[in-house]
Amino acid sequence: MVKPGGMAAKRGSDGREEYAVSLERRLKTLETVARIGAIITSRLTLKELTQAVVEHLGQVLRSDRVNLVLYDKKERTLAFIASFFSGENKRDGAEVYPLSDGMNSWIVKNQKPLLITRDSIEECERMGIRHGGKPAKSWLGVPMFHKEEVLGVLSVQAYDEPGVYDDSSVELLSLVATQVAVAVVNAELYETMEKREKEKQRLYYSLTHDLLSFVSPMDGYAEMLRRAKAEELAERKDDIAKSIKNGVKKISRFVEDILFYSKLESGKMDLHASPANIYPIITLSASNFFSELALRKLALYVDGKKCDVAEVDLLGGVPLDVAAANVLCDQIQIERVLNNCIHNAVKHARSRIDVRVGRRDGEILCTVSDDGDGMPEELAPKVFDEYFQAQNGKKGVGLGLPSVKRIVEQHGGKVWVETAKGRGFSFTFTLPAA
Repeated sequence: MVKPGGMAAKRGSDGREEYAVSLERRLKTLETVARIGAIITSRLTLKELTQAVVEHLGQVLRSDRVNLVLYDKKERTLAFIASFFSGENKRDGAEVYPLSDGMNSWIVKNQKPLLITRDSIEECERMGIRHGGKPAKSWLGVPMFHKEEVLGVLSVQAYDEPGVYDDSSVELLSLVATQVAVAVVNAELYETMEKREKEKQRLYYSLTHDLLSFVSPMDGYAEMLRRAKAEELAERKDDIAKSIKNGVKKISRFVEDILFYSKLESGKMDLHASPANIYPIITLSASNFFSELALRKLALYVDGKKCDVAEVDLLGGVPLDVAAANVLCDQIQIERVLNNCIHNAVKHARSRIDVRVGRRDGEILCTVSDDGDGMPEELAPKVFDEYFQAQNGKKGVGLGLPSVKRIVEQHGGKVWVETAKGRGFSFTFTLPAA
């Protein structure tokens, strides 16, 4: 016989216990979120931030491993930037994998948590997910959102114990993931600003150094003029005047590159594209280098035919497939591209420069090559980096080739280089055919 109120009393006791457990979990969640918040605000770099977050989560949630994975939407890759293994953080550098049909990829694609409470291999097989890494009895991963976009995945796993994670774990990890997403964005902005500040300082140094290298010879010529006697000056004035003129041209080109690149960087340069033929643009560009080609005794070839640099019309009498070389472009900017490519070839060529035009899949290809010493293949991709000087890999202003890349890409084309030590250097860029 049950006393009146007995069952009610028992139910009330169970309810209080359940409420106490729920309250304890809630407090634990708030404590963890607060602690993660403190970690985030005390660290600015992405590396320090991610390492500290995964370490703390590994201690709070009974986990043998915690992963923080960033998603690159443009490249469609996942980068494991920090991991925690049973009390020890072992991740020094990011491991990058393509977005696929794995567990983290499933979370990114479906934009929702993945909770496994028994056997990760069995559950993945049931859901059609490819299992990677060590099997776990408990596995939980949640998406990291920022402005409704998935930035990555935060996941925890316990190898030997089933049922470690539940809905309250999903709530906790999701709250932490939201905090981490905001912190990751802020950390990346901070690191970008810091990097740009360092680049700016390097640019100021490079500008000063390079400008002095142009100005110093001018000072020498001025001193030569001041000291030279009248009879000496009559013999040498043409050479001195030519040297001063070349020096002024270098300074002008140097300043123009800086001003033009700043326009590209700020997005203030508009393209005015129209149908044009690439050959007259090549002629116009090559004519800017008449004196240098003649001075260095360099031969110029267009589509395998030697051109006479003494003639105003470089292509006069050269049979070319002109009709197949119509492009859609801003002629002034493409002349600038060719100027930079030919200028680079003139500096490094031994005896000849080759310009070739071809057609492929609705686009026109233009290649400018020289027979100079070339450069190591591993350095080739860096020639389009800001401030990179190809000669010995030194840093300098070097904004001509980065400008080439920006202009060609604004036209919807591509640009690349081919080189090897002792085997010359060639630029190839594409433009849409008209």
